[in-house]
Amino acid sequence: MKKPFYILFFAFLSILACMAKHVDSVTIFAIQGRVFDSISKVPLENVRVFFIDTGYDDVRSKKAHRLEIGQSDLNGKIEARLNYYWGHKTSVFHSLPKQTFAIAFSKASYETRYFHFKESQLQGDKLTYFVKLGDVYMNQVNKD
Repeated sequence: MKKPFYILFFAFLSILACMAKHVDSVTIFAIQGRVFDSISKVPLENVRVFFIDTGYDDVRSKKAHRLEIGQSDLNGKIEARLNYYWGHKTSVFHSLPKQTFAIAFSKASYETRYFHFKESQLQGDKLTYFVKLGDVYMNQVNKD
C-alpha cells in the first residue's frame, strides 16, 4: 500500500525538478572612488579595478572570475559603469541568488584590496546600484 504512494511522491518531485528554468538578468553598477598610497597619500594612477561575482550568476559566482571594469586616472579617480549580465536557475529546489559581489583594486608593488558588497545594502532603483567607495588607501608590498 505504501509503495504506490512513494512512487507517486518521487514522480511528483521529479516533475518539479524538471520545471527548473533559467532566468537571465542585468544589473547595472555605477562605481566611484579615489585611490591613494597609504603612506604618502599621493593619488595612484593606473590602479586596475575588478568586479568579482560572488553571488549572482550560477556559474561565474562559483569560479570567482575577475572582470576588469576600469583603471584610476592621474588623480586616482575611479568612475566605472558595469552592465552585468547574469543568469540563474529558478525552481522549487533552487534558492534565489545571494546577489553579492566584490570590488578589487590591483597595482604592481601594492597589496590587492578587496571590498565586499550585498546588493540589498546599496542605494539604487532596482536596476542601477551605486557603489560609493570613497577614498581607498593601498599599502606597498614590503620588499624584505
